Amino acid sequence: MAHSICEGGAKSKIWAQIITSVLNMPISFYKGKEAVPAFGAARLAQLAIIDDGVNEVCPVPGVDEILDPDPGFVKKYQENSERFRRLYQSLRTEFQYQSGEYQ
Repeated sequence: MAHSICEGGAKSKIWAQIITSVLNMPISFYKGKEAVPAFGAARLAQLAIIDDGVNEVCPVPGVDEILDPDPGFVKKYQENSERFRRLYQSLRTEFQYQSGEYQ
């Protein structure tokens, strides 16, 4: 399964590489991604007005590029994620106390 980024991170290969490595999943960049917001708004309007099916109004664009996770980064992000979870669990009561949620 691939995730699609149509704006923001798609403009930065470094940011996209971080995301794909953290998720450990490839990211697909679609052709015409610059126009996605405008086409999306127009297609939503068309779906609201005309009784066409979603598949007819919103065809899937062709894939321009697929960025795969970097195995070295995946390992590091997984280690850091595990460390974060352990630290969070050990400090959970403190976080709740500081936020006023602790009873």
